[in-house]
Amino acid sequence: MKANQTNHLKKTASKASSDRPDPQGSSTRGKPKRLKVLNLTFTVLFLNDAQMAGTGAVGYCDPETQTIGLVGSQSTDLMQDTFLHEVFHAIVHVMDLKETETEENYVRRLVTGLCTVWNNNPAAFKSWSGLV
Repeated sequence: MKANQTNHLKKTASKASSDRPDPQGSSTRGKPKRLKVLNLTFTVLFLNDAQMAGTGAVGYCDPETQTIGLVGSQSTDLMQDTFLHEVFHAIVHVMDLKETETEENYVRRLVTGLCTVWNNNPAAFKSWSGLV
């Protein structure tokens, strides 16, 4: 992984789910392939376990290559969490949000970014809401 990649590390077990993970791990049927984040388009990759082996991560956002990667074999509730987590990383990068901003300003801008991404990608969020 590149030094600037942001990993979504899971050090604790994910919550139990009655949904079975995708046995193929990389199936993209019904899943977004691209995600428009304001003026940039991120490629969304669904990876198998071997592609992320040894990283301890179940997802990443690489703003340099405009790529979001997600381990496809996650349970549906963990996939929902990981997808949104990586979308937030993309928004933070594209909007150049800084931790030094006031909390209210940071949250306001993050919500604006999320609403914009949501409105520009209805199919991606339909897929995401189907995981609930």
